[in-house]
Amino acid sequence: MSNIHTTTGADARQAKALRIADRLRIRRDGKVWIVLTESSNVQYMVDPEAGRCSCPDHQIRRTRCKHLIATEIVIRRETTRTEETVSVNGESATAVTETVKTVETARVTYRQDWPAYNLAQVREQERFTGLLRELCDGVEQPIQRKGRPRLPLADVIFALSLKTYSAMSGRRATGFIRDAEAKGLMERGAALQQRLSLPGESGPGPNPEAPH
Repeated sequence: MSNIHTTTGADARQAKALRIADRLRIRRDGKVWIVLTESSNVQYMVDPEAGRCSCPDHQIRRTRCKHLIATEIVIRRETTRTEETVSVNGESATAVTETVKTVETARVTYRQDWPAYNLAQVREQERFTGLLRELCDGVEQPIQRKGRPRLPLADVIFALSLKTYSAMSGRRATGFIRDAEAKGLMERGAALQQRLSLPGESGPGPNPEAPH
């Protein structure tokens, strides 16, 4: 069982190291390398030659952490190996030259279309109610064979969803209900308002005389 856990942990560490290396969150600073964590901008100092890293994982467990592995991956990717034959004292020999290329990569940023962003927020409620109405229009009204006429089920769902969206109490959400009724998005808003006072809320409860 221990071998299975060790292999799984090593594979997970290798996968995380590859993500760090692929996202170019590593840069060289003299003899050491600076590695940014995946989830934040915390920096760890990695010395690949000594096999050391300043992260808690390496300091406590003394294992090859993901930051150390990621640094080794970047070094291998940026290392150019050159072999050439040279003559030394009349004899042929192979000279091997390894060049490590360090690439400084700027963080990628994306332009924000602030006018469109602001307009989307300004029209959010209007767009939400319109889309919600279209969604509720697909709700079929159950067949009623007796009793007083019931409120349209589509309007009930619309009103409850609108109240949830407003994050207000039933009484405070009446402004949304009235506005939706005035725009023709629902019917019998007054009757629906009576239904929005949930158990536990202060104030008068549903009117027993209100039509169902």
